[in-house]
Amino acid sequence: MLNLKSIITFSVLLALSVFIFACGGDDSTENTGTSDTAASESETTSQGSSSTGVSEPVLGSEMFEKRQDFAFVVLSDGRLLSIGGRGVAKVANSGYMEYIATTEVYDPAADKWTQSGTMDYWRSVPAAVELDDGTVLVSGGAAHQRNATSLTEIWDPDTGEWTIVADMNQAREKFGLIKLANGKVIAIGGSDDVGQHSATAEIYDPAADTWTLIDPMGEPRIWHTTTVLNDGRILVTGGGNPDGPFKKGADIFDPATEKWQYAGEMSVSRSQHTATLMADGEFCCRWQR
Repeated sequence: MLNLKSIITFSVLLALSVFIFACGGDDSTENTGTSDTAASESETTSQGSSSTGVSEPVLGSEMFEKRQDFAFVVLSDGRLLSIGGRGVAKVANSGYMEYIATTEVYDPAADKWTQSGTMDYWRSVPAAVELDDGTVLVSGGAAHQRNATSLTEIWDPDTGEWTIVADMNQAREKFGLIKLANGKVIAIGGSDDVGQHSATAEIYDPAADTWTLIDPMGEPRIWHTTTVLNDGRILVTGGGNPDGPFKKGADIFDPATEKWQYAGEMSVSRSQHTATLMADGEFCCRWQR
């Protein structure tokens, strides 16, 4: 169990006065995939009793392939989609992990994984998001010669097939990808194909199959978090190389104006952390590195 190290508050320049606070843990590595969603401790209270217990995780069925650095999407029907990543090399005793293009779907009700279609391009640390029509967009990641890519594909849940769509304007890995209220998708920051950290952002329009560059953030970021706030704006926090330096700063993107606003600093620099919007509008970051 993670031990609570710090609860720290920093103010964000929000019209709705959203507080941002951070609740930390130890420096053990979690398998959080490439999304902002992570397993968390949950407390439950029994009916007719004031006692509180901690729920215990239950081991479910295994995926067909061992994966790390893959994308993980919770579908609107409750199923889970795992995408790409790195798996065990097919060459015995090779000492490395190979990038993979396979995907598989988990049905929690049946505790069963089903193999789905194979992407046209293998990729590690991609980003993915479900679109309004139930399809899934995957973009970027490390692909050709293990460099960042701009390649983008869409998965059809009815057929399991992948279709190549328009490339991003910039190659990206370790970036944020999130759906806006209008159904479009924004890609934020990341590392480009020569390893440079980027502050750029671009928006994908599924109806037109186009990516459009917009104003950049205030500073370059990789391994940051992207979170939709209650008013539809996007909060971006932290980032940095796994071995440092890490970032304290935060930016907010307003889809109505397509502009960025500086949102103050956290008290602690963070990278590869998790971020959760609470029901009361407060925002919790948990330290990862």
